[in-house]
Amino acid sequence: MNICTTRLYIVPLDRITELKQVKLLPAKGGGGSYLSAIYRSPNTAGKEREINLSSSYGDPDALDEITEQISTAIDRPVRRPPPRFDY
Repeated sequence: MNICTTRLYIVPLDRITELKQVKLLPAKGGGGSYLSAIYRSPNTAGKEREINLSSSYGDPDALDEITEQISTAIDRPVRRPPPRFDY
């Protein structure tokens, strides 16, 4: 049996307000990081929505370079909350 585990989302660039990079420090889990795009949708009365772009297991800094490259390419800021433990 084949199961589709991926989806393609198309969001107009003008709706993307920022990127979000979360770093997870090793705890019960192995740590890592994930990168998402934050956007506003007219279908949700302008409420923020989030789409996962990439994730990495183990190294909290693994997505630093690609985050900066995407941020520069689309001219959007990056929200970086304080690192948290991977529970």
